[in-house]
Amino acid sequence: MSYWVFDHIEVDDYLAFDKPKRDVVTFATAIGWQKLPYFITAWSDEPEASIRARLIGVLAATQAGDTVLHQVPSYNGYQYDEIVLDEMTQRGLINVAIVHDLESIRLGEKVLEPELTLLRQFKAIIVHNQRMKAWLEQHQVMVPIIVLDVFDYRSSVPAPTQQFARKLHYAGSLAPEKAPFLQS
Repeated sequence: MSYWVFDHIEVDDYLAFDKPKRDVVTFATAIGWQKLPYFITAWSDEPEASIRARLIGVLAATQAGDTVLHQVPSYNGYQYDEIVLDEMTQRGLINVAIVHDLESIRLGEKVLEPELTLLRQFKAIIVHNQRMKAWLEQHQVMVPIIVLDVFDYRSSVPAPTQQFARKLHYAGSLAPEKAPFLQS
């Protein structure tokens, strides 16, 4: 049995939106997981046959019983994600999702049902915190949900040592009517 992680390839790799996904790939490969590279496409009406043809190459090295970590959202759209899950199921892969962001919380009702339908198809889901897990359970996502209890990014910069000082750094208006708590 092998372990795989979807590693999206983005031309503009300096963008912040993909930092969590790159970090997951870094951590996963550090413990022996293998990458499944895929491109984020701007082709919103890509034919299903084209998506499946791309996935044949992406999933070629996987075997039945392997575990694949799918990073959600993929930014390729729900049709793409549904086809990925279908291909993974047909190949006998164990599909697990790590949820970086819930689009339905950010974008509202228009994406709620497609997102929930997608998430309900995974064998397990990894989320940031208990609140995200509770939200998913309230919306009848009843697969096993693992809570990381962290929401952070990998950094090569050491965390500074904090020293307590009785100083106040205030960014805002100093006018008495705007900041009465600063008086006295």
